[in-house]
Amino acid sequence: MLELEATPTGVLPTSSQGDRCVRCGHCVSVCRAGALALTFLSRRDLRPIASGHPIAAEEVEQLLQARRSIRVYRDKLVPRALIERVLDTARFAPSGVNRQPVAWTVLSGSDAVHKLSAGVLEWAASLVAQKHPLAERFAFARFLTAWEKGEDPILRHAPHVVLAHTPAADPTGPGAATIAVTYFQLAAAALGLGTCWAGYLQIALSMSPAVAKLAGIPEGRQAHAATMFGYAKHEYVAIPPRKPLDVTWA
Repeated sequence: MLELEATPTGVLPTSSQGDRCVRCGHCVSVCRAGALALTFLSRRDLRPIASGHPIAAEEVEQLLQARRSIRVYRDKLVPRALIERVLDTARFAPSGVNRQPVAWTVLSGSDAVHKLSAGVLEWAASLVAQKHPLAERFAFARFLTAWEKGEDPILRHAPHVVLAHTPAADPTGPGAATIAVTYFQLAAAALGLGTCWAGYLQIALSMSPAVAKLAGIPEGRQAHAATMFGYAKHEYVAIPPRKPLDVTWA
């Protein structure tokens, strides 16, 4: 195999890295001539980047700024093929040293989502009974009252929930899962779907093995991020303001 050594600017790859290679494929994908290959990755394994579909910066900015956290959904399931398309994009999210530790669990249908919400509220009720500081901080008692009235303050009657989980002992897992679900949400928005971080579910998953089991998280793995998703019941037509930019230039 051809030996490539770095230039003074360090822009060329080198095969002397040995087992330090993280199999990211950058060296192959950056070569315009198609002259580079790896023992585990050939040029034909790559998908070309389409150059005829530039995305205007204004479009990207609007996608990021106009995305809303959807808490009211239409009573309609998202086709599995569309969910798989969103997940297929989310799997390209970056991860520490290219470990790609994220796997997914998808819950679909009102029965499955309702059962998971009930499990989270059962856990919340136990914290209320213990007068746990967390129950006081998030006012879990009001969630129990809302549930008794037929409301779902945990998963908002969403038609679907997706959870990102990683090996429990992987220190890169929390960051990788959070980034992956962020990718999922943005890809979903681009395809006309609404999403919302399932924050209370995430807390319950981190504290309750029973909730993790109910959510279908495989043994030995930890769910670090979750989002509800589906078709938004309402269409948003404006972007609300945010706090002014707070930045320190060091």
